[in-house]
Amino acid sequence: MESSRGFDETAAALEEKSTAKGFKVLAAHEVKATLESKGIAREPMKIIEICNAKYVNEVLAKDIKIALMLPCPIVVYAQTWAPR
Repeated sequence: MESSRGFDETAAALEEKSTAKGFKVLAAHEVKATLESKGIAREPMKIIEICNAKYVNEVLAKDIKIALMLPCPIVVYAQTWAPR
């Protein structure tokens, strides 16, 4: 999904809306900063990990392998090029 907001504003709005919907933001990983610290240039990217204990319990009761996908990551990124 695309946003008309800037990168930082989009990430902040996503974290705020997730919390308002009953999810907890467990972590936010600044991928650009991490890669740049290793000398690798990258456009802005943030991985936001969210979780809702009630939903986690429900899906784990159905299939324990779902744990491999937890917590739920949401990626916000800036893209200045068009995919092929």
